[in-house]
Amino acid sequence: MIEPPSPGGYGGQAISRDVNTGAGQDFTGLAAAVQLRLRVARFLFYRDQLSSLHYTPHEDYRCTATLMSGLPGAGNDTWLARSRPEIPIVALDAIRNALDIEATDNQGEVIQAAREQCREPLRAGQNFAFNATNITRRMRQRWIDSFADYGARIETVYIEPPTLTECHSLSFVWNEH
Repeated sequence: MIEPPSPGGYGGQAISRDVNTGAGQDFTGLAAAVQLRLRVARFLFYRDQLSSLHYTPHEDYRCTATLMSGLPGAGNDTWLARSRPEIPIVALDAIRNALDIEATDNQGEVIQAAREQCREPLRAGQNFAFNATNITRRMRQRWIDSFADYGARIETVYIEPPTLTECHSLSFVWNEH
């Protein structure tokens, strides 16, 4: 799912992908059911939780974890406020602020607090969003594994920062008002 920026918005584009199914586009009818089942099987197979790709696992998710990914300032907070206003958000920036830890300092305590905050909705089977930069595959994979261990459906949302031209256009619009 790609959402174009709204006029006067944050300027970035959001690309949403369901990690469990790989679905980033709409499927219809029987093709949809087969496509999604195969992708769920592939997800479980590569996590060593499925012995054969010919077996179609039952989809039974306790909740949905929305994993944000994007460069700082790209618009993750804005996207969440507009697209997922009803769900609680675990945000590394908020945790850093609460613990009075700079982004350049050791992040061990921040990550531990984030894990604990994520466990609460996971244990309760409640949908939530995890908002952090998560730009490296290795970092995303750690969170994905953690969420999957709790039986969550995982949706990743990558926010593409606006281009220099878009920033200039938005700056012009903001200065006009």
